[in-house]
Amino acid sequence: MPSGSGENVGLGKAVNASGYPFQLAVEEQVRATGEKHGWDVETTEHPWRRGESAGFIDLVLKHTTTRTRLVIECKRFQHTSWVFLVPKRQLSLQRRIKLQWTNFGVDVRTSTGWFDFGFRPESHEASFCVVESTKQTQANRVETIARELLDSVEGLAMEQASIEPRGDWDASGVNRQNLFIPTILTTANLVVCHLDPESVELDDGILRQQRFEKVGLVRFRKSLTTEFREGYAPRDIEEGYQDRVRTILIVNSGHLLDFLERWEPEPVRRGHKWPWDPIRSAKPEQSSTQGGPRKS
Repeated sequence: MPSGSGENVGLGKAVNASGYPFQLAVEEQVRATGEKHGWDVETTEHPWRRGESAGFIDLVLKHTTTRTRLVIECKRFQHTSWVFLVPKRQLSLQRRIKLQWTNFGVDVRTSTGWFDFGFRPESHEASFCVVESTKQTQANRVETIARELLDSVEGLAMEQASIEPRGDWDASGVNRQNLFIPTILTTANLVVCHLDPESVELDDGILRQQRFEKVGLVRFRKSLTTEFREGYAPRDIEEGYQDRVRTILIVNSGHLLDFLERWEPEPVRRGHKWPWDPIRSAKPEQSSTQGGPRKS
């Protein structure tokens, strides 16, 4: 059928509404530019399961020199902006990302958890997001997308932990760590709203002084899960809150390649402790880690 026929126009709209062309374009761009940024497409439409939840991960990108993966959910929105509120007291840019890790080695049991790691590029960090859209729905709220993404990350980490003992791991005794970064890649505009809460009158709750900044990357950080980690009992409400905090990287699709090229772990300070250190054996040569995740 001719591409301009009425029937094809309708079919084209249906295809575009699915979001799959966007996902395929992202995959192609990453593959074509891998030598520049050092990321490979490890898998696409990857099935995952965590408890009663299940689904498919759009893209998993693996860094070529570290055991770090971006677990990506692609979201195509038209005429949409995600506005992230950043109060005056937290205007500094952040490097921390609370992400999923796994650890395996001949001297330890396989373990997993969530921990704050430092990565560049830095960005603003926010806990509140307002959707500005002509079609605002529950489905395009960041929290809704983030919760399912976190389930998929934990499902993938559990799969990796089950595979690692059977895989081509280093039998010399070197432990292997994997990092999984929850990432939303979207066509939505990302906007930071810099605000001073003191400018809000309590009698009407209206914000009267603000400054908007369009950005390519945001760290969305808040308590996005209702479950504590296995075997953990918090001592108070604040500690319980911190245990359930997670970070979602949100990247505007127009800035993806720049983000991949600029990505790098924060330099490690002498004496730095990793989350897997306490569970290692007391063997002197394996009792500490002096760098980031081991190279593949």
